[in-house]
Amino acid sequence: MAFPRVRFGTAGNPTTAKSTVEGIAQVRTLGLDAFEIELVHGASKVKVETAQSWGKVAKENDIRLSAHGPYYINLISEKPETRVASVERVLQTARVIHHAGGDRVVFHPGFYGKIPQPQAVKELHEWYAKIIDGVKQEKLKATIAPETTGGWKELGSLDELLGLTEAFGLQYAWPTLDFSHLHCRNGKPELNTAADFQAIFEKVEKRAGKKAVQKFHAHVQCVKWGPGGEINHLPVDAKAPDLKMFMALLAKLCEEQGYGGTVICESPLLEKDTLRLQEWFNTALNGS
Repeated sequence: MAFPRVRFGTAGNPTTAKSTVEGIAQVRTLGLDAFEIELVHGASKVKVETAQSWGKVAKENDIRLSAHGPYYINLISEKPETRVASVERVLQTARVIHHAGGDRVVFHPGFYGKIPQPQAVKELHEWYAKIIDGVKQEKLKATIAPETTGGWKELGSLDELLGLTEAFGLQYAWPTLDFSHLHCRNGKPELNTAADFQAIFEKVEKRAGKKAVQKFHAHVQCVKWGPGGEINHLPVDAKAPDLKMFMALLAKLCEEQGYGGTVICESPLLEKDTLRLQEWFNTALNGS
C-alpha cells in the first residue's frame, strides 16, 4: 500500500553549522529532509531577504521548513500589552515562514497563571482569533500549529488544542504533537505502551479528521520530568518514553493507515538522535 512520506529533521542547526543557511544544507548532507527554524528568541529582526534565502536553500535541497516562535508568547497573560505582543510574535513568525516558503508555525500558547482553566480557554480563543485575523488580512501562507505543552501550569493540553482546531479549522490550528510533553505533562509517565501512543493519534483523527494524521507535525525526544511536568529534554536512548517502540508503531500506522508527516527532534544530541529516530522508523518500515 502506498503511504504518505514521513520526513525527519532537526530543531535548529546541526552542531557544526554556523548559520541557518548552512544548517539547512547540512541536514540534507546528513540524509535528513526537514528543518525547524528556531526563532525562540524573536522573529522581528529576520529580514524578508533572509527568510527568502532560507527558503531558497531549502527548496534546492528538498527540505521541509517549519519555524518555532518565541518562548515568551503568552496569549492569556495578566498584562494586556503582553497579549497584544504575543499575537504579534506569532504573526512575525508566520511572516518568516511565509517568505521562506515553509509550512508550520509552532509556538506555546501561554500559562494559566491565576485564571481558572475554563476561563483561560475562553480567553485563549478570543486572542487566538486575533492571530487568525492577522494571517488572513496579510494573506500569509502559513499553517498555525500550537504545540502541546509539557507542564500542567501551561495552556496546551491536547484537548485544549483540539478545541482550537474545532473552532478555527485545521489550517489555522493544527496541533503540533510534542510527544515528550504528552508523556510528562501531568507529572507522571503517560506514554508507556504502543497503545498509549496510538491513542494520541486516534484522538487527533477523531476530532480533527484524517488529514490531521496524514500530515502531522511532531516533536520527538525523551524527557526528564518532575511533579510539575517537563524539566529538560534527554537523548532518545533514555527510553522516557520508549521512542524505538514509537517509531515501530509509526511505521505501521503509515503503512497500514496512511499516516504521514514530519518528525522534528529536539534532543541534546541533535542530529545524532534525529538519525537514530529515522533509522528506527526505516528499519521497522522495511521489516528488518
